[in-house]
Amino acid sequence: MDTLELHWRVFILVALSMICIDVNAQPSLFSLHNQFIVQCSGDNDELTPPDFSGADCKQVEFGDIDPQNAMIWVKFSVPQKSIDALIKESTDGERGGFPLGVFVMGKTASRIFFNGTLIGENGTPAKSKQQELVGVMDYVAYLPEGLVLSANNELIIHMSSHHGLLTLRQPVHFVGIGEFFDSKSFVQQTMHLGLVLLGVFVLSAFYFGNLLVRLKDKISPLLFMLMSVFAAGQLLAELSRGLFDYHYPSHDIRLIIVVFFGICVGLSLLAHICVKVGRQYSVHWFYGGALVTLGSVFAVVGFDAKATLAVIVPICISSLMVSLQMRREFSQNGLRYLFVLVGFIVIFFPTFRYFHEILFYVILAILYLFLFAQHALEYARESEALQDERALRAKLELRIEQTKSQDSSQTINIESAGKIEKVLVADILYCQANGDYVDVITSKSAFLASGSLKKMLECLPSSFIKVHRSYVVNLNQVNALQRDNDNGLLLLGSEHRVPVSRRMLPSVRESISAS
Repeated sequence: MDTLELHWRVFILVALSMICIDVNAQPSLFSLHNQFIVQCSGDNDELTPPDFSGADCKQVEFGDIDPQNAMIWVKFSVPQKSIDALIKESTDGERGGFPLGVFVMGKTASRIFFNGTLIGENGTPAKSKQQELVGVMDYVAYLPEGLVLSANNELIIHMSSHHGLLTLRQPVHFVGIGEFFDSKSFVQQTMHLGLVLLGVFVLSAFYFGNLLVRLKDKISPLLFMLMSVFAAGQLLAELSRGLFDYHYPSHDIRLIIVVFFGICVGLSLLAHICVKVGRQYSVHWFYGGALVTLGSVFAVVGFDAKATLAVIVPICISSLMVSLQMRREFSQNGLRYLFVLVGFIVIFFPTFRYFHEILFYVILAILYLFLFAQHALEYARESEALQDERALRAKLELRIEQTKSQDSSQTINIESAGKIEKVLVADILYCQANGDYVDVITSKSAFLASGSLKKMLECLPSSFIKVHRSYVVNLNQVNALQRDNDNGLLLLGSEHRVPVSRRMLPSVRESISAS
């Protein structure tokens, strides 16, 4: 077992053990997205909440809250029954009670008030970019239980977002109340599975990088390595929000990275399918698919949609290409590609809303596994066919050489005693090195030829083999092979004996049997 295979087996065992870990119960959390929400502009410099009765105040949906390039105040009504449910779960749960917290996750600096009391500051909201102190993307403020009233609880958040690179359609992602806990635990609740998949992509990139160095065929290993690297980069960018806290301007960079790697994943997949199925039109399919993909990504609004289309559009184009190829020439190989690609698309539509979460990477890993396995099967078939072709070519070449050596009219020119003698190859019994000359022994006579034994062997057909450092014999003239202590002895003609070295004895015996 080589080192690479050992690494694969160890990693698979670790991955399975991590997936099978009994994950602790997720902390309790109550969303305020569907509650009564009022938003007011924050044109004044007051740091205390307004009364939310001014002309600049209006009721909004949660998705319409937008502090980008502005300063606003937002008020949420907090149902008492939800607070009571959280407190009851705290006292009745197995963990024996837990403190409460207010979670604000989004691209904003914020100050949080609960029933008029300031309970947390995430940066400093302000009217201008120069005055604002940026906050982190995911923030939780401790909610003292003594602030919770029996009724009419209000959550007010002061927000601004002046430092972003992009304008997002929904910059505020979540507002809610729940167990006071690290906010990252809510952002990536499947972190353990994500890290396993990340390890799978990294290891596959290493594996195909190793193949890229070792194999003559560079295209397929290169594309597989790039597919793995791009998927690992995209997944790492997705998981980064749950791995560490960062200020909200970095979120725009993270979104750009996710979309960039999504485009690279999609186009590398398209390139692989083009190479496997596209035939002579593969370059046109790739360039056309790349243009359609880039156009779709830049046309849609929302970075989740951009990242999703970056992969699904190349998959759709690949499916179309395979379908057209199947119409021209049906094959089982093409049918397998079409089945898997169409299956990917079918899964996409009902899961579009959360497609770009961890589910996407699970499905992508399954698709990669199919492509890797399919390539391995094709490579094994090609290698087997190539070996069969080489074996057939060797047999044909041997048959041709045998036919030539059995041709009684074939002659060889031997320079002997200042003249050139034409000698029938079939009559030669053996050749023996004799200083700077070679003794050529035939069934009728002997010649002293100029030159070395090596050059003489190059002029003779394959039926002549070297059995000793000083002897070359004609296998067609061998009558028997005898043992002579540790060496061998060949019987040629009626009276000639040629020694066989101990080192050459096994190969000579095999050659005699084959002839």
